[in-house]
Amino acid sequence: ADDCAIAVAFDAFIQEKLPPLTAAAKDVGNQDVIEATDFFADGMGLLRELLAATGVCAKPQDTAWQKILGAVMELGTKAQKACDNRSECFQNRKSAAEALNVITLVTSLSPPAHVQNVLESMDFYATKVMQKKNEKETVWIKALKTAVKDLKDWCGENCKLGVMWNPRGKVAADYFAENPLGSGGKASAASEPKGKGKGKGPAMPKGGLAAPPPELLAKMKPE
Repeated sequence: ADDCAIAVAFDAFIQEKLPPLTAAAKDVGNQDVIEATDFFADGMGLLRELLAATGVCAKPQDTAWQKILGAVMELGTKAQKACDNRSECFQNRKSAAEALNVITLVTSLSPPAHVQNVLESMDFYATKVMQKKNEKETVWIKALKTAVKDLKDWCGENCKLGVMWNPRGKVAADYFAENPLGSGGKASAASEPKGKGKGKGPAMPKGGLAAPPPELLAKMKPE
C-alpha cells in the first residue's frame, strides 16, 4: 500500500532538514556531535514510522501508548546517558537529546505547541553552544534549531489539531506488536533507526524522553 499523505510530507521535510545537519556535524568532526546527530536522525526515523502507521491504524488507546513508544523512550534514555558533563560537547549532546522530545507530538492535541515547548527546553543548551563561538559548532546548532523550529511550522500545516488516525484501520496495539517501532515494519522509515526497539515499554527512566502530555499519562495505566 502507498504511504499516507502525512508520511510522504514528512519524508520531504526530513530530506530537506537532515542533510545540512549531518553535514554540519561531520564538519565539526567531534564524535560526540556526530553521534548526537545520529540519535536525532534515528528519532526522526521513529517519528516517520509513527506517522506512516496513522494511515493503517486506528488511534491508539491511551493505555497502549507506553508499549508503543518503548523504542522512543529507549532512544531518549540512550541519548541522555551519552551526555557526559566532562565532555567539551556536553551542551551539544544535551541540545540534541532534548530535541528528541519532538517525537511524542503524535500523542499531543496540539503538535505545534508541543514542538514549541521542546524548542524552548533545548534552547538553554543551544545558547551555551552558541556562546562557545566556535564557527562550525554554531552552524551545527543553528541547523538543529532550524529543524525543530521548522517542524513546528510543518505541524501547523499537517497536523495542527493532532495527528489523524484511520478510524477503520487496524487496532494500533496489534499493529505495533507485529511491527515494533525501529523494526521498519510495513510502515518503513525513510532512514531506518539503528536501535531495534521491541516495544515492551518499560517504566519511563529518569533522564529519558519527556513523557506524553499529562492528560494522556493519567489514562495510561489500565484500570
